[in-house]
Amino acid sequence: MKSLGSFATVLGIAGILWLPVPDLQDGADPAPPSQAEEFLREAQTTLRTLNRLSALLPREPLEPEDLVDRVLGKTADDVDALTEWVSRSVCWLPYHGALRGPRGVLIERRGNSLDQSLLLAASIAATGREVRLAHRELPTELAEELRGRLRIDPALQCLPRPPLAGEEGAADDARGKAVAEVAEALGMDPAVIEGRDEELDIQGQEYLERVLPMAMGQARDLRGLLAEAGVHPPDAPDAPDEEAAVELDALRDHWWVQSSEDGETWTDRDPLARRCNLELAESPSLISAPDELPEELLHRLTLRIVAEKTGPEGSSTEVALSVTKPAPALSGSHFVVTFQPLNPDRSPPAAEGEAESGAYTLRVVAEETEWMPVVSLVDYLGQADSVHEASIRTDGTINRSPNLDAKVRKVNSAALALGGASDSSDTSLTAVWIEYEILQPEGPPRIVRRQVFDLLGAGRRELGAQALGFEPSEVDRENRGLALSGVTQVLPVTCNLGQDFGARLLLATQIKNQRIALELAQAMARGEDVGFADMAPRLSLPPLELFLLARMRFSVGPHVDRVFLDRVNVLANHVQPMRRENGEGGAGGDRSVLVYGRAIDIVSNPVGVLAGPEGGASAWIVRFDQGVLDSVLENLSLMGLSDAELDATASESDRRVLADSAALWLEQSPIEQWKAIAPGTNTEGSGGDFRARIATALADGRAVVAPRAALRNDEGAKWTPGCWWRVDPETGEALAIGPKGWGQEFIEDLDTRVTTTARWADPMRNLTANVFCFMAAAAARIAVGTAISTLGSGAGASELVRTIMAFVSQAGIPSVMYKLVELRCKLVVYAVT
Repeated sequence: MKSLGSFATVLGIAGILWLPVPDLQDGADPAPPSQAEEFLREAQTTLRTLNRLSALLPREPLEPEDLVDRVLGKTADDVDALTEWVSRSVCWLPYHGALRGPRGVLIERRGNSLDQSLLLAASIAATGREVRLAHRELPTELAEELRGRLRIDPALQCLPRPPLAGEEGAADDARGKAVAEVAEALGMDPAVIEGRDEELDIQGQEYLERVLPMAMGQARDLRGLLAEAGVHPPDAPDAPDEEAAVELDALRDHWWVQSSEDGETWTDRDPLARRCNLELAESPSLISAPDELPEELLHRLTLRIVAEKTGPEGSSTEVALSVTKPAPALSGSHFVVTFQPLNPDRSPPAAEGEAESGAYTLRVVAEETEWMPVVSLVDYLGQADSVHEASIRTDGTINRSPNLDAKVRKVNSAALALGGASDSSDTSLTAVWIEYEILQPEGPPRIVRRQVFDLLGAGRRELGAQALGFEPSEVDRENRGLALSGVTQVLPVTCNLGQDFGARLLLATQIKNQRIALELAQAMARGEDVGFADMAPRLSLPPLELFLLARMRFSVGPHVDRVFLDRVNVLANHVQPMRRENGEGGAGGDRSVLVYGRAIDIVSNPVGVLAGPEGGASAWIVRFDQGVLDSVLENLSLMGLSDAELDATASESDRRVLADSAALWLEQSPIEQWKAIAPGTNTEGSGGDFRARIATALADGRAVVAPRAALRNDEGAKWTPGCWWRVDPETGEALAIGPKGWGQEFIEDLDTRVTTTARWADPMRNLTANVFCFMAAAAARIAVGTAISTLGSGAGASELVRTIMAFVSQAGIPSVMYKLVELRCKLVVYAVT
């Protein structure tokens, strides 16, 4: 595995990772002087405002060194104060193994005894002392006493509690103080800030009134359909005993820290024992250095890039890249997956002016012969570490020693242009998947595949013989190249991303981008035409929509006090250029006009469930309801759809997009149009990819709920819904699935599609910049939408952070970033009719 070093650090942050190519030429004219001066004034004012808001934001520790500075200051003498801080500030959760790690525990302020011990050990080590981890299996009686103390006092476990007498007034006082602080920092009338705070309340209430009834109504309807198919949750009376057993099992698996001044005398430091006033740290059965924990105690995530080769002998797959990371190293970080074209110069323009056409871009991506997958891990500070292993040729073979020298590649491209074809006569690259393997200390690994592209499709692949001798058409090669030109952002969720962390990430990203926007504005005011392509890779584009989705999953819903993360969850954001269907938008339906699609994808969403009150919902019901809520949030909370856009009388194109969303289609169609199928059922007939995916789910022991029209496979219909629900009958896990096998698919809006008119001489660089423009525009729209507002509306939210977020979302601060995108990306919106 090779590292791309500083080059990836510069480019990987934005999710754009091409190898160097000749400088592109911006097609946009310099902005008029008046427009440039106005943009400069707005950029200066906005940067000042963001800096003032950032200065107000509480600086909660995110690293052990930050915690030492917060608790001990510069002296670092009273190490026991660190144990006291962890015991009072971090709540216990029932799961096994290292999942959150020090940073994740600091972000969420919850964790099991091992994760709490990892935080304490790292903090004590930061003072220069020696540390080690100790472990023992607690006797059942002692674990029961420990659980009893945790359950008697919710404060010990951080369960939400109703406000005490007089606390309502205290909350109002805190809000008033927060409004006054923000108003003073910005030099504004407090009434203006308070008004925006009230707007946040209204938005949050409207959001809850819309999302929660939709999610819970769909959960009720789906359970009814499943019951008709013989799929039932377990009897409720057994549920509390099961959840109590899980908690006791986790409590018996007890960890603590031992520290030493001299390496000989060791002192026990046990946050959980101190929290509950019990003696737990004695007779350890295992002692380990924190960085030498056995691998089987670590939650881990592996990302693989898998390529499929198809020829006369059938199809075979091979891994081109594999990256494994322990979960504690992933808290607050995300992956970016890209594919670099290694021969972008092989197809020079055939005629003057062709370079600026969409048809030329399609020809270049179709004729590219080799792509190198790159996976970048980007931390919450924007620092990226990128790796690659091999390249994938379009004949389906893997090149383990790709040549990355630009001069050699240019010679190879010229040679290929003289006669080489993108696919050999015998074999072709017919699919590329991102494969996720989620490993945990207890239980089997979970493996999930998501396609980047798939020319064969699940239906043809299932039949096998029909795939033999498959040869991609010109359109297939174009679609393959476009898909490989896209970007996938992956958010591994190892902890509940709290309000403070989300606000800090958003403001830090806005400030960094605003500084770059100010540089551009200053150059524009001087009359200089600064190349947007030179600036674009410097902008930070963390997957805000994924961070927001991760936050909202555990901030709303009827079971918010019982669900938690007990293993790695995975969310993804796919952005791909694609050819517009004939007749859509302007330009007379020219198929060479490219549009840019985006899909939010819940890859894996299992949750742990805390024991509830007597007579409360079973763990099965809690997991099922959470899965349905996740699927609704996947769409509505990030898209900001209005009721009009969900109207059943929408245009055919709108309805086709609705049909790709199980949550939206279930909302807009009678329940009688859906059918539940029990696990193991043999579905009759053939029906392409949709039915093949359903057949696989049923064979794997999952139940399915799908539209009857899609199950009938009506060949005469212009379109049928391509969405369905997958349910684990044993655990209650539920997830909506879209037509590509992703969570659910969306074009940027239900009623709009976005493309860019700016064209540059290099088509690959043109695609790169356009994908960036699309992602930046989406991020800017999200930043001014309800999703940002909901960051400030979670239970237990800091009033100061909440007020700051209300001002950011309501004042349109991110709109300056959007203006920058409009100026340099030249966004054009096509209405879909």
